[in-house]
Amino acid sequence: MNDIYFNYLGTQSANILTHIALIDENGTELNYVNTIYNRIPVEWEIQTDGTLTPTVDLVFDIPGSGDSANPNKVAGFRMFDAETNGTDYGGKDIQIKEYVIDGQYTLPQDKIFIHFNNVDIEPII
Repeated sequence: MNDIYFNYLGTQSANILTHIALIDENGTELNYVNTIYNRIPVEWEIQTDGTLTPTVDLVFDIPGSGDSANPNKVAGFRMFDAETNGTDYGGKDIQIKEYVIDGQYTLPQDKIFIHFNNVDIEPII
């Protein structure tokens, strides 16, 4: 497979992966009804080999739990095709960060890459 194909995959993926969400240590999206947390819309830069990188840092507002024994936790991110609900297309787990008081979590754009790897194609003869 060549870069033309991978660029096509990158372009199609950018059209589908429209929002980034944060998850807790159980892999569940943060769900703080009527709080400051929301999924973040994302725009992607697409390199010629199809690699995707967000065009800007993604900054999330995280509500604090108010309870030092039970802080709210951020443990990863997932990519979705909608602002709410939608399909979870996967993401990455990250080092857990705890929030007792309100704060922000930043996913740096230069640390997120979606890269398509070349695969072998074997003819069946």
